[in-house]
Amino acid sequence: MVPQCNQVITSDAGRNGSFSSPNYPHYYTAKTQCRYDFIGHGKERVLILFTDFSLHHPDESEQDQAINLGAELLLPVCLGADVLLAYIHIDNQLEKVAEYCGYSIPPPLMSSGHRLTLEFSGASSSNFARGFHATYAFVEDFGITTGRQLYNFPCGFMFNSSEIQNGTFASPNFPGLYPRNTECHYFFHGDEDEHVVLTFNYFHIDGMAPCSEATSSDYVEFSNFMPVDTRFRRKCGYEKEPFLVISERNFFRMSFLSNERYDGSGFIGSFRFTNNLDHVYAAAAGLGGGHDAGEKNEDFLR
Repeated sequence: MVPQCNQVITSDAGRNGSFSSPNYPHYYTAKTQCRYDFIGHGKERVLILFTDFSLHHPDESEQDQAINLGAELLLPVCLGADVLLAYIHIDNQLEKVAEYCGYSIPPPLMSSGHRLTLEFSGASSSNFARGFHATYAFVEDFGITTGRQLYNFPCGFMFNSSEIQNGTFASPNFPGLYPRNTECHYFFHGDEDEHVVLTFNYFHIDGMAPCSEATSSDYVEFSNFMPVDTRFRRKCGYEKEPFLVISERNFFRMSFLSNERYDGSGFIGSFRFTNNLDHVYAAAAGLGGGHDAGEKNEDFLR
């Protein structure tokens, strides 16, 4: 590798900054090989946000098709193309989690721990491929931008109706892939006569029913209490239609857990506190997805 391409970026030197391919924004030379190692401390996660991305690709039609069909198809069409590989560190081993090529800006990227490695391979040179530019940050909020962070949890956020009556929530690093080996808790606390209504507009958590350790599933868990609530089953997989989850009391916990195996694009939704559940069930018919507006949570989660 070219010496100037070997960059070790630590949180000791600064919590945020930027990096780019060699010679950016001009085209990089052929046979460019670069490695970027990001090293944080403790609970810090590495968050990468790409601001520009333009790598030589021999077949632009295939590259465009991959973007349209889904991120899981990027690997085969990147063969023969210049590529940026992303690796997380698990048990002192590098494990590839993403592969980027072509001309579309990748989604946000987050490490599963305090280290992340990127490797850039620019085999070709093109006057139309200017390389890439990105910002990095060593964060402890897991890329979650709503709620009040609770620092007595590794990843915990409070949504209190005395502070905000409605808003949004999302999985760590959304809309990018959620990080592996991550456990995040979302606590909703209303006034004495209030319930919280969660509306999931997008949901993709890697796993299969019953979303257990036996199926190596990531999952989301719901509870009216701090402990496990047997009235709610775990949720994983992909949901094509929006769905509701409604608390039975003024406190509600939602927990997201991912293992070290696979990735998903996570979830995003909205919440609101209300003391009128009849109105909620009546309005639920407008969501679609076959849910009966008069049924209980078990049917909303079906």
